[in-house]
Amino acid sequence: MALLKANLYISDVSALNLVYISKILSLGFKKAHGKIDFPALTDALREYYNQFQGFEHRERLLSSSNHPLFWLYSTLRRPERSSHPICHLLLIRFLFGSIEKFLGTFNPSKNNMADRWRTQENDTLPRRTIVVPRHPRRDTTFSNQTEFGQATSERLESTSSAVAASRQTIEMTNPGHCHRVPEVIRLAIVTDLCAGLAIAEISKKHSVSISVAYRIRAHTPGLKQLHADHKIESERITHRQHWLALCKKLPAKGVTMIRATAPGAYAWLRRNDQQWLKDVCSTLPRALTSPRNSKVDWAKRDQSLAEQAQQFVRNERTRINRSRISATLILRHLNREAMVRANRERLPTLNNTLIELSESIEQFQKFRIDLAIDKLRRLGLLRSRWRIQRLAGLKNWTPSLSAYAISRGIDMS
Repeated sequence: MALLKANLYISDVSALNLVYISKILSLGFKKAHGKIDFPALTDALREYYNQFQGFEHRERLLSSSNHPLFWLYSTLRRPERSSHPICHLLLIRFLFGSIEKFLGTFNPSKNNMADRWRTQENDTLPRRTIVVPRHPRRDTTFSNQTEFGQATSERLESTSSAVAASRQTIEMTNPGHCHRVPEVIRLAIVTDLCAGLAIAEISKKHSVSISVAYRIRAHTPGLKQLHADHKIESERITHRQHWLALCKKLPAKGVTMIRATAPGAYAWLRRNDQQWLKDVCSTLPRALTSPRNSKVDWAKRDQSLAEQAQQFVRNERTRINRSRISATLILRHLNREAMVRANRERLPTLNNTLIELSESIEQFQKFRIDLAIDKLRRLGLLRSRWRIQRLAGLKNWTPSLSAYAISRGIDMS
């Protein structure tokens, strides 16, 4: 309501997105390179709203499991896409605390999209001046290749990483060009990649960006496949050692128990090192299992279930507010419905008991009529048909029910 009463002009969504991002970065939700730290932001937002307890669409707000609060990514990274107003209201309250503080930061000018629409209605569209940027090296003096690459990416409407990758290709095909990374560091990175180190570890070790390590790996012939092979081999050694340590620690538990202890290691070895896993598991002892009694005394079970059914029906008939006593109700109470239906021929006594004790629909209707008559007798009211039918909850009044009601002294006129 506060946002509606503010009566804001229609504004470009890019201006609103700029206000969001500036406030998020000022609150400290940013990484070392200046981008938004989405994991920290989503955790803080969920904690602020107490995991959205009490919200009508809580599951939709928290989805998905891989990317929690995915609507937050969409609202900030792709502002041109339409988002539900609830998303904006939740974000405004988290960032600014109130609509008043938000309006103090976001003051859309009146000369915006609303004025453009008015201009379109009057058929007096202002002319747009198109400025074609010149080559950045001719207009500006850059201190290093990074600034030049950023300016070039803006001019070409591309990413800085794509521009750097293209320059790296040119530098490798033309030895006269200078490399962005010193030759000593580049050779050290290539050595670490050959040894199978992770990209993030190499980046931290040599103080270079991850993109630089990826570009060196991509433009060095055969290095990508060699790095992948070393990575697989390193993971294989790690998982093998983990599995062998568990087998030594739990020698008598068997494969099932060891697998439950380390499901990740078992799954990786099953997919990538299946023959070795089979050879190791074949040496393990089988887990001891309790002996099973394969023979069932069906006669004893039949008699026991029949007695339990009779006892249940006796107790059920003493209740006033009960449902119809059917064979399904009895079996569900015994918690043996599936077993009985699969072995009907082995349980003759129980089947006969179910037929005898089951209550038909007409019998249950007569039971309801008796209850209604007893209630009217206690209240001292006239026992007429319409009162009986209403109290008994009967939709249709059959001739057999009429005969039964007359036998109980009901006035059918």
